[in-house]
Amino acid sequence: MTDSSKPTDAAKTAATDAKAAASSATSETATAAAAAAKTAASSATSKTATAAAAAAETTAAATAKAATTPPPESASERAQRRQRRRRRLFWLVVLAALALALLLIRCGGGFGLGEGKDKGKGGEATSTTPPTAPQPAAAIARCQLRVDARGISLDDNLLDVTAAVDACRKAGRADVIVAGDARQGTWDELKAALEAAGIAILVPRDAPAPTAPPPSPPTPTP
Repeated sequence: MTDSSKPTDAAKTAATDAKAAASSATSETATAAAAAAKTAASSATSKTATAAAAAAETTAAATAKAATTPPPESASERAQRRQRRRRRLFWLVVLAALALALLLIRCGGGFGLGEGKDKGKGGEATSTTPPTAPQPAAAIARCQLRVDARGISLDDNLLDVTAAVDACRKAGRADVIVAGDARQGTWDELKAALEAAGIAILVPRDAPAPTAPPPSPPTPTP
């Protein structure tokens, strides 16, 4: 009995060891499989996240490009833009023509390229100020005398013949107004003195002739 039971115990022990070894191998295999699955899942998750980030970046770039790119112009917008350009060009030409006309009016027919003489290279110089004619000295300083019943006067001041001649000598001409009540003898004396001094005499045409002195009464004969 004793000898026959020993092999049985050894077989049980061997079976137990084999079962333990199989259980240990199964556990290690499961652990390795779980680690592999976890690594695969982590790698798949990382690749998915990378792909999602790349897709998001591509979408953002496309959106930004679409926002910065102006929309295409329509035919009416292009026509309006050409019309505005033509209008601006037309007004520029008009302003340039006005500026050129103003320059020609103010500066004459030339372009101001001369050497400061009467004529320039661009044309003949013009002057808008008429030349001033020289005035004679007699027109500047006039001696106006008046002969009336009071006698000879200059600026309403009574003078004798000598003083009147001296006053008109510098002017060289005497404008004499002979009133209707002037004495003929006074006028004749003044006229003779002015002519003797070489002074020109100017008498208005419509001046009345001086009155002649009344004739002397006849001398009674004894």
